[in-house]
Amino acid sequence: MGLKIEKFKVGTGSNCYLVSDETYLDAIVIDPGFSDGEFDKINEFIHSESLSITYIIDTHGHPDHTSGNKLMKDATGAPVLIHKDDEVFLVHTNWPILISEEHPKIPCPKCGKIDYPTFAVQENNTIVQMGCKYCDFKIPFNASGYVDQHIDEEDIIKLGEYEFTVIYTPGHSPGGVCLYCETEKLLFSGDTLFNQGTGRVDNPFSDPEDLQKSLQKLWKLPEDTRVLPGHGPESTIGTEKSRNQ
Repeated sequence: MGLKIEKFKVGTGSNCYLVSDETYLDAIVIDPGFSDGEFDKINEFIHSESLSITYIIDTHGHPDHTSGNKLMKDATGAPVLIHKDDEVFLVHTNWPILISEEHPKIPCPKCGKIDYPTFAVQENNTIVQMGCKYCDFKIPFNASGYVDQHIDEEDIIKLGEYEFTVIYTPGHSPGGVCLYCETEKLLFSGDTLFNQGTGRVDNPFSDPEDLQKSLQKLWKLPEDTRVLPGHGPESTIGTEKSRNQ
């Protein structure tokens, strides 16, 4: 018996992790960026394994990592945890207006025209929609509700016999965090560190200097630490350290 990890590819290509203690059957959900249909699949797995969800944890507040917050909370009653500086991205704030004003111009993946993307909160604050001004390209996300608890540097999240330490890693977003289990040499890196890459810093509220400082924190971890990122396949600290220095 030990720590069990299930990875689900959800939404627009994000990784959602279901991490459970096989002895106690407690579990945490990391980055629930799923849609309604994807939630049904994950919820079925939770019931088939007889798991009890104790926390829903957002490594950061972007909607491709938080769109399933409300679905999971309504189903399990588990509290939603996020760093206070990323609460700006959740639906009860005015982040769609802020982002529409500050986002850099980007090409539409459908028509190719370059302009600021549009953001809108629709359907009684239940849907956040990103789209293009020039064509019918749209990406709808379920809107996250309120969070229950803020997490910050060196906070400890317990999961059965295991402990995860919060590492504050701003840069990609102002309130990004990673979760580190020392005994298992395991890091959930969100969008701070990827296999062959690091988090984008051309988003609103991103900061390239903060990201570099955050990476310096991660390089201090053991080189054989597994890195499970918010997108793409896993890697190790040693591998990514050698690529980024």
